[in-house]
Amino acid sequence: MIPNQTGLDGPARCRSRGQALVELALALPILLLVMFGVVEAGVFAFTSMTVQNAAQDGGRLAALPDTADEATVKSYVLDRAAIAPVTLDATDITITIGCATSPCTFAGRTTGDSVRLAVNYSYSPLIAMVFGNGASFTLTAITEYHVE
Repeated sequence: MIPNQTGLDGPARCRSRGQALVELALALPILLLVMFGVVEAGVFAFTSMTVQNAAQDGGRLAALPDTADEATVKSYVLDRAAIAPVTLDATDITITIGCATSPCTFAGRTTGDSVRLAVNYSYSPLIAMVFGNGASFTLTAITEYHVE
């Protein structure tokens, strides 16, 4: 009598399916962790570059002699940061004037004076949002130009 083929490899096929399920259960968390890490790194890099570029653009504007006041510069930095999902407040932007004569004011700056602009942004990682611990840290972008 010829043995029934379906009866012989039936249990082997079930073991094969079980093995694949175990391998998936072991590999899926690692794969998801790697994918989540890549997304987190991308969001962090994008946010960091946005803050840095907004600070550089604001510093260039502050170094121009015909820029009226600090509020104009701060508004410009806020607009540049709003291109991305970066929410800044005017209090996050600090403008410091360095000059040879005292007092150094934005309106009294002259050619050769330094303008230092610092932007502080409180970054909350996605992992903190997912697990709800609310951890955040400050990204700081500093740029310095000389008044033209």
